[in-house]
Amino acid sequence: MKPKNIITIVLVGFVLASLVYLIAGPGGEKKESQNTQAGIEDKPTGEKLIVYYLHNNTRCINCIRFERYTKEVIEKDFADYLRTGLLALKILNYEEPENVHFVDDYKLVTKAVIVVKMQEGRQAEWKNLVRIWELVGNENAFKNYIKDEVTEYLGAN
Repeated sequence: MKPKNIITIVLVGFVLASLVYLIAGPGGEKKESQNTQAGIEDKPTGEKLIVYYLHNNTRCINCIRFERYTKEVIEKDFADYLRTGLLALKILNYEEPENVHFVDDYKLVTKAVIVVKMQEGRQAEWKNLVRIWELVGNENAFKNYIKDEVTEYLGAN
């Protein structure tokens, strides 16, 4: 076999393996965090903050970073708020039928981190943290941005 053919076969195999990894995750397992929620269900009264990471079926390396960085910040820096139910993290695929409404609700054009302030069980205000796209290449800056925005909303409670 010619070296050119061998290289072609190896590259095609690598691309296929990468696609399988992106779709199925390591070891073919479905990622637990894609449709899980940290925190407790919405309370009908009082104030609460919800941080959504909304993604679609197509997951690139940056999209996976958005999810990982956001989840790490919320679970590490806001653990007490999660435990008390004053904060919830919801990671949802907006292409699933039950979540399609988020596209219109938050005027989504792509993946997003949305911070939603709830009052008396209703959405009072929300913000799309659009700088995630600018900061994804700098983990510390990304995490500080998420932390600062969530802190600002919690401080207003």
